[in-house]
Amino acid sequence: MPDGKILPCCVSPYTNGSGNLNTTSINDLINSKLLKGIRKEMMKGIRPANCIKCFELEDAGVKSLREHMNQEFKEQIPVLEKTNKDGTIEDFKLKYLDIRFSNICNFKCRGCSPALSTSWIKDHEKLHPLKSLFHKKTFTHIDKNSPLFSDIISHIPHLKKVYFAGGEPLLMDEHYWLLEELIKHKRTDIKLAYNSNLSILKTDRNNLLSTWQQFEDIEMNVSIDDIHEQGEYFREGLVFQKLMENISQIRETLPHIKLNVTCTINIFNIERLVEIHEYLLQKEIINLHSFHFNTLLTPAYYRTQVLPEKLKEEVKAKLELYIQKTIKTFGKDAHEFCEQIENQIKFMFQDDKSRYIPFFLKRTKQLDKLRNRSFESVHGNLYSGLINNKS
Repeated sequence: MPDGKILPCCVSPYTNGSGNLNTTSINDLINSKLLKGIRKEMMKGIRPANCIKCFELEDAGVKSLREHMNQEFKEQIPVLEKTNKDGTIEDFKLKYLDIRFSNICNFKCRGCSPALSTSWIKDHEKLHPLKSLFHKKTFTHIDKNSPLFSDIISHIPHLKKVYFAGGEPLLMDEHYWLLEELIKHKRTDIKLAYNSNLSILKTDRNNLLSTWQQFEDIEMNVSIDDIHEQGEYFREGLVFQKLMENISQIRETLPHIKLNVTCTINIFNIERLVEIHEYLLQKEIINLHSFHFNTLLTPAYYRTQVLPEKLKEEVKAKLELYIQKTIKTFGKDAHEFCEQIENQIKFMFQDDKSRYIPFFLKRTKQLDKLRNRSFESVHGNLYSGLINNKS
């Protein structure tokens, strides 16, 4: 994480960390008490507490990060044979690096927080003035004098994939440092993967496109939670037209880069999923298999489960019609995509969190005032449905 804290994975509860890379090496942390305990539970078929978010999704029929990673790294599963009964792994070789060098970011998306976005800090202080007096939210980063940087270099020969996230990784000097190290060590065969807002393609010191030309396998997961003004409303800082131009530039200059769209499904956009998907298909930003669903779990008041029953039924009817249309258009190729939509419907109905509606409306109004936005004008149907339910 940006402050150096190690988590078992990026969706593990932040409070359950296992040490900090600012003071301890990767090789020492990999056999921490927490990680050894998780391995022991997994080998016994016990669901570790740190994995609760994945199991919650799986129980609702939604494919989790755990399942995605097990599929992608299935050839590494024989590591079980090298795991001792106490959960210790000997002769550890890092295959996959998921890193957030800092929380620097030029967006302040509604589903985010200061922990992962410096742009959020001022708004957070205004929303929580008392908390901010005691818990100042600031720029956080992994210290350049920490063991991490030499540790990464020592593991470069074994790496299969590096995943950059943030904050916004394309703004981070350390991201470019690592790319240069991979080039220096002749490891341009390593797969690079990103979770990015793709708002920039160069900094004052770095031209991303020229650097990327040297790598064979790059997957860019662009965060697009909505389009046009609705996208700019949720992802504060987004200039939607500029994003479309950056995507076109990558397509023209670096066609070997695999471009995907990651859409975080939340209370604001689930009723607009059809419009979002159709637009991206029409503009050839995606194909049927490059649109990825990410289910928002926190903050809880932004979950789709917060919608009142009437709105849930309307969303369900709209999405089921779109499933039929997609199957008619794409045939068997539509199976996986349609299954993901069905899973979002199941998740939405899995729990009734409509008790959060008053707080959702309060927080939305507060942010609108700070950001000179209007929920009612941008999301009129959703606004009406929530207000009428409240009354």
